[in-house]
Amino acid sequence: MSLYAKIIKETRKKQGLTQKELAEKIPTSQQVIARWENDISKPRPENLYALADALEIPLIQFLQEDLVMTEKIGFDLFQTLPVDKKIKALNYMQQLKKEVTLSE
Repeated sequence: MSLYAKIIKETRKKQGLTQKELAEKIPTSQQVIARWENDISKPRPENLYALADALEIPLIQFLQEDLVMTEKIGFDLFQTLPVDKKIKALNYMQQLKKEVTLSE
């Protein structure tokens, strides 16, 4: 079960909401809520905002799964690079970090 599905289902149940009641708060259909909870599909970004609001939880709870997956993909990709490309990638990331710091 994905993090999305687990958070939606567990939080909805803790709050004593049915799938239909949660669907009405978003608004969407009960069938869509069921698909999310059963990991058949994932909520679109605009639905994540509505879900977080309806379930009264921080949006970051939904985004953690994407962040972890992105880090894993990046790490796996990095591991496949030859040493000279790893050095270039690290230098590039350091440069990006400087640019972000300067823009803040």
